[in-house]
Order: sequence, then C-alpha cells, then structure tokens
Amino acid sequence: KGNAKDEVRYNYWFEILELDGGKQQAHFSWNPSKQTQAMLRKYQLPLEFPAYVTQGSGHYFAGDYTDVADIPRYYRYSGLDWFRKQFILDSAESESAFFWKIYAPTLTRILEDTKRISTQTAKVKPLSQTKVGNQELRTRAREGQDTLEMYQDGEWKPYFVKGVNIGLGRPGAFPGEHAISRNEYDRWLKEIGAMGVNTIRVYTLHPPAFYDALKAYNERAKQPIYLMQGMWVEEKPFE
Repeated sequence: KGNAKDEVRYNYWFEILELDGGKQQAHFSWNPSKQTQAMLRKYQLPLEFPAYVTQGSGHYFAGDYTDVADIPRYYRYSGLDWFRKQFILDSAESESAFFWKIYAPTLTRILEDTKRISTQTAKVKPLSQTKVGNQELRTRAREGQDTLEMYQDGEWKPYFVKGVNIGLGRPGAFPGEHAISRNEYDRWLKEIGAMGVNTIRVYTLHPPAFYDALKAYNERAKQPIYLMQGMWVEEKPFE
C-alpha cells in the first residue's frame, strides 16, 4: 500500500480468487510460456488475480505468506525487519524474500492501524448513569419531553436527527432476500456520512454484514452514525 512499484517473487502455494466485494491491495501476476498460457485459457485461469484483499476491517491473504524457514534467534531486535527487507536477495530460490520485503511490512502496518483504532475507541465519552430501583443503567441517549437527547460533555443535550432509512430490498433481488453485500454496506455508509447524516433507521434485523460495516465505519469516522433499530413483530400467531 502506498508503493505500487514493489514486486517480489512468491515461491509458495497460492489461491486464485475472483474479487467479490472488498478492495484489492496487491495482486499476483505471472508470465508463462505460450504453451502454458494456452493451458491456462483452457481452464479459464487468469494471468493476474488478487493476492491481498481488504473488506471493512478484514484482511485476506491468498497464500501462505507466514511460512519462512530462517527466522533468526534474535528476531525481537528492533529494526530487524527493516534490515532484512533491505539486504535479503530476491532470487528464484529464495523462500524468505517475500516474507521480509512484503508480508512483514504489510502486517506491521495492519497492526499499527489496529492499535490506532483501538486507542480511538478507548476514548469514548462517558455514559450517563441513571438509577432504576436497585440497578444503575448507563445510557448515551434518551427521550426528552419534546426532543431526543444525547449525553455529551457531562450533560444531556437535544439531538437533532438527520437520518435515512435502510431497508433489506435491493434492485434485482427477491423481496425479503438478504442480497446486500458487505462491500455495498461499506460504500453506502461512506456516502451517507458524506451527506451529513447522523442516524440510520432500520425496520427489522439486517444480516451481520450491516452491523459489522456500521461498527467498522464508526471506529474510523470523526462523526459516528447512530442506529435506530426496529423489530418486525408478526401481527398474527404462527400457524
């Protein structure tokens, strides 16, 4: 990421993927002989395909990138990964060049990003405490006399809803079919946030991809999008 010129041989097993949602961060490519190209075309195998895909907060590697034979005893030393990346030879026989030049820097970045998100999540403003009977409830939102209210900066403040509804329907899908992908939810939430929306209302339970996408969005966004969750209740008893 951020350095499109990195090209390193990969000498181990891999998986041929078709990108179905998510974002391709790196790809495999090969330059076989004409005879091999004909065989690949026969079996409908591409010459270029995803090697590393991200979707929301998830990461998928299409190969066994962690397999390296020569981890040194002093692997905990600071700067070892940089030293190995700079000086290891990228040869056709090397089983370690890919690990040190591509995988280790990528994993370091992923862990740094995850740590940053965790730190931001830990800075959530305190919730209001309300005593009900013998129990204490911690809440962030409540219904006021004429308004909805949000607990901010140690006090309850009016909350003006700028919202949209999200249903289960999608063009080209049967009514009631859960046909919306995680990638579509991610894209919709970015566009909804860009509109200045602060609230989403849903009428019934959505598939897990929706809640995963909303959680991932709120972990990164400067302004969160709150959820009004509705539940569809059967109007007559089950037969």
